[in-house]
Order: sequence, then structure tokens, then C-alpha cells
Amino acid sequence: MYLDVEILRVKGNVCRAQGTAKVDGVTVAEAQLMFVLDAKNNNA
Repeated sequence: MYLDVEILRVKGNVCRAQGTAKVDGVTVAEAQLMFVLDAKNNNA
């Protein structure tokens, strides 16, 4: 499986991306994602 992900937009800590999954060169899934980056330090 090959995953191709492109970041479309970053505004502050909110990101939008789109991705495609391919198996043997054939597209088997596509998605648009929106997510938030969190800079917490969990080493405490």
C-alpha cells in the first residue's frame, strides 16, 4: 500500500490535508482530514 498525503492548509494549530491510498497503483481510498496539532510535553 502507498499513502500520499498533502497538507492543504495550516492556520494556527488547525490543519487540513487530503490523502490517497493506492494498492498496486490502483486507488482504493481517498480522504480529506482536519486535525489540531497539540504541543503538550508529556515527559513529566
